Amino acid sequence: MNEHVQERLKKEEHEFEESMRRTARRQWLAMFVLGGAVAAALAYGYHVLTAQSSSIAALPGLQQSVSSMSDRLSKAESGVKEWASGLAGLRDRMTKMEGTVDSRLRRASLEADAAADKAARKVKVEMDRRAIDMEGKLARLASRDDRDQTKLASLEQELQGVKRELAAQRARSGENGSAIAAMREDARHYQESSGQRLAAVRNEVESGSRELEGMKRDLAVKRIDFEVTKNHPRELVPGISVSVTGTNVSYRRVKGYVWLMPDRKTIWLKDQQAMEPVVFYSKVDGKRRELVFTGVTRDGATGYVVIPAATGSSMMTAGVLGVRGTE
Repeated sequence: MNEHVQERLKKEEHEFEESMRRTARRQWLAMFVLGGAVAAALAYGYHVLTAQSSSIAALPGLQQSVSSMSDRLSKAESGVKEWASGLAGLRDRMTKMEGTVDSRLRRASLEADAAADKAARKVKVEMDRRAIDMEGKLARLASRDDRDQTKLASLEQELQGVKRELAAQRARSGENGSAIAAMREDARHYQESSGQRLAAVRNEVESGSRELEGMKRDLAVKRIDFEVTKNHPRELVPGISVSVTGTNVSYRRVKGYVWLMPDRKTIWLKDQQAMEPVVFYSKVDGKRRELVFTGVTRDGATGYVVIPAATGSSMMTAGVLGVRGTE
């Protein structure tokens, strides 16, 4: 922003100087024309005086013309002096504008700190909202699991009732073999249908249980805080190391890199903003990892790394499938 203002000031100064030069050239041209006119008038007057002695009475008018030309020359000189005064005023305006630019830069630094704090609060609110949404999904899945269990128990009771009814029909229909055969066939069809329905419900219950367990595993993460000194690489967890090579305290930015093993992958940090996460994924399990700088000092930075709770040393082969941030 400071370079933009300086370029604008230089452009205005150049335009002002160019305007003054054009004005000065026009004034000097006018002075030259007036001087030529005066010289021509004097030559003409001398010629008239030498040629006709009787025309001496016309000298007062000629003197008045010379006086008028002198006044015009004086006005032109005054215009040149005003141009010099205007140039001094422009220098004073430039000095005042430089002071204004310094003040705006200090105000921009304060606004950047306020924006960083606002971003931190926004990230916290977003994380809380996501946690509430996940808790609601878990509650709905648990409720659906309870309903499925109830439905399964009801079908089992219905099947037992059919079996009891079939046994009673067999006891009552000893004399009518054809009727018993028909009832047996109906019972067999009903039992097959009930078995299919029961198997479908059991599959649905098992699928819901697996989905619930998968969501629980995906939501299980752990956060590890760290502090890194500038130009001293540090291993945060097995397979993830970070090095800070430069910091900008005013704008809360960090330069450096993240080193991932054993894939030997490097994520370069170029003016990484505090509270803005660097996201990467593991090729082994495809799960998300995050690295966030929360504080920036002259000698280093502090922050935290978020990894899956079930991650072991064998899972830290974090090849970068996708990275958000400066790479």
